[in-house]
Amino acid sequence: MIHPMGTLMTEEKKKTHPGTWLVLILIVGIGYTYNQNVVREADQRREMAPQLERAVAAKKVMIGMSKDQAIRAWGKPQKINSTTTSRGTREQWIYPTHSYIYFDEDEKLTTIQN
Repeated sequence: MIHPMGTLMTEEKKKTHPGTWLVLILIVGIGYTYNQNVVREADQRREMAPQLERAVAAKKVMIGMSKDQAIRAWGKPQKINSTTTSRGTREQWIYPTHSYIYFDEDEKLTTIQN
């Protein structure tokens, strides 16, 4: 078997090659971290849900709201501008009160400008 660096690997080296374990550990670690982040984000959304719904009832917008929640809170925007960059597409919603709200590519409210 040829090692990625171009050297011939013996049967003994194949069994104990440290690079194999390092790659395996990195893959497992990345997968574990990704799963932890997904679970953490789901927990945060669940915890924020009551706060977001209270804000909707009070006709206020909050960071983390969905587009539907923002419409329920402030109504439909007068105009929507869309900006596409290397990081994705963002939307700017413009309201007649000269207020602006911004959504990321995940359709979550990220910025409020009054």
